[in-house]
Amino acid sequence: VVQCLDNTHADAIDSFTCDMIISMLQKLSLRRQQRLYMIASGLVEWLIHHLKAECHTMGTYRLEYATALLMNLSLHKEAQVRAAAMATMVISTLIALLSTDHMP
Repeated sequence: VVQCLDNTHADAIDSFTCDMIISMLQKLSLRRQQRLYMIASGLVEWLIHHLKAECHTMGTYRLEYATALLMNLSLHKEAQVRAAAMATMVISTLIALLSTDHMP
């Protein structure tokens, strides 16, 4: 799924499909085993990069689900370690998100 979401592939998915995949992952992330699999698959890093790259252009629907997904994944120590390795990017992304008006 992470490879499907990755826009570096030639067959990039449309915005609606990306929104639906992220919302599905967020709902699945309520289950511990799925969270662990998502973390191991590199979803934490992908979310941080995606939020950084798209924070000014993504819709509120994707923003809400992507940030909720990142929060759910961050409940685990492994996700915290992975995010800490990208601390500078995480902080700059959070600042950008807080300083951008995301109202529809």
